[in-house]
Amino acid sequence: MSSWGGGEEILFNIVKNLDSYDFTLLSAAGEAYDFFKKNNLNVLKSEYLIKYYKPDNSWNIFIAFKVLASLFYSFFEISSVIYKIKPNIILANGNFAALYSLLPSKLMKKKLMVIQHMIYDISSLEHKIMLFVNKFASKVVCVSKSVFTNQLVRNEKKKYVIIPNSVFIEMPDDIFTIDYSEDKTIRFGMVGTIKELKGLHLVLEAFNEIFKRNKKCHLYIFGKTEDDNQSVIYLKKLKDYVKKNELSDYVHFEGYINEKKKIYSKFDILISYSLIPESSSLTVLEAMSFGKIVIAANCGGPAEIISNGENGFLISPNDLQELINILNYCIVNYNSENFKSIKLNAIKSISKNYSQEAFINNYDNIFQELIQN
Repeated sequence: MSSWGGGEEILFNIVKNLDSYDFTLLSAAGEAYDFFKKNNLNVLKSEYLIKYYKPDNSWNIFIAFKVLASLFYSFFEISSVIYKIKPNIILANGNFAALYSLLPSKLMKKKLMVIQHMIYDISSLEHKIMLFVNKFASKVVCVSKSVFTNQLVRNEKKKYVIIPNSVFIEMPDDIFTIDYSEDKTIRFGMVGTIKELKGLHLVLEAFNEIFKRNKKCHLYIFGKTEDDNQSVIYLKKLKDYVKKNELSDYVHFEGYINEKKKIYSKFDILISYSLIPESSSLTVLEAMSFGKIVIAANCGGPAEIISNGENGFLISPNDLQELINILNYCIVNYNSENFKSIKLNAIKSISKNYSQEAFINNYDNIFQELIQN
């Protein structure tokens, strides 16, 4: 299955907005394929371009065999597409796509451009695969400085370029005239895939402490589970915790919602509390572009986007007491003049540093460079 996530959204924005190029997408069946098809993009359905998740945080022989089988069959599938459409460039969106595209692109003498979205542990198999495929790529795009640093770039810096993600959202005209907290209830939100590394369990623990003293706040959790059993079990544990601690009236599991305005009109403050460095964070960019207060873990991509206390707040990951303190601080000060300034600064910083125009121009320049050289 091909699920929808930040990487797929970046690819969609590239293809949809660079209309001077003819793109043919190859995508596995699933949400991504359906979305591309619905938006009238030229997309072909793949039987083998599948992303695999390692169970229990470790690879096993069964998963390794499935990956090798997909590599074998995808070689013929991708080679056939290349032969038919004769592209100038093969754009591989992510590590798995790069791995699948490597051999066909090289044997058919096509330039390979890789977009790297992830930060991996340098001792992991994923990191070794990333370095291997990047070695044969003509160009590697890193979606943040943190991703670039994780590449262990030494002698091939000219091959690498950093293009920060951007948000493609039609902003509401009344962004500052609507007061979503007129009832004096502060609404917090979390947006993203439901998995343990996102730190949702710690956020619930923090809210459990806050609710004992202050019932004037709610937490809205948007997102779905991954295509693995661990994520489903984790969601059940979260819901059981909410029920056990009598938080059901205050914690709301909203599921997956595709419409951004519906999500960000539901809460005042975003919590992005990943326990490991995130490569970037579209949810942080989106929330800030909507003028929301953002609380994020001080590592990876969010730490590049947020200046602590100026356009949002950065806190240490895995520090429950610090999380409780900042949540309480936001509840007390949300309607202050300082917080109004933070919201305004958030919008200004996104407009200045993560503009749609810069995003599209940067990708256009890379395509032109690869085509001409």
